[in-house]
Amino acid sequence: RSSDLLFSARGRGAALEARIETALAEAFGFAVETFVRTDAELRAVLDAVPFTPEEVAAAHALMIAFLKAPVSADVAAAVAALSTPNQRFRVIGRELYWLRVTREGEPKVERAVDKLLKPMTGRNVRTIEALVA
Repeated sequence: RSSDLLFSARGRGAALEARIETALAEAFGFAVETFVRTDAELRAVLDAVPFTPEEVAAAHALMIAFLKAPVSADVAAAVAALSTPNQRFRVIGRELYWLRVTREGEPKVERAVDKLLKPMTGRNVRTIEALVA
């Protein structure tokens, strides 16, 4: 299960994620991956969508997955190469943009993307828009 939290804290980036992960592991007894983004970073994520508004409007959904760190240009290219007519992938910075053109999934492709990028956690673009509203 995953959740979205809005909070104020001292610290930034990976150090804050590590503090939260340690506290969650101590509280629940198992590892919980966390992905922290500031309000400004979330706004930048929305501004960086690599698909046109028309493409997004015509698609079933636009998902954005948060990564722990930027990936190499080779990995980003490998992910983009997994795009199909039904699913298009682009990695920018610490985010994967996944345009689901149709509702039907392609599990083999999705597993290949996951293998290249995990750990990650994804959200519908509408969820991210609501978080920054």
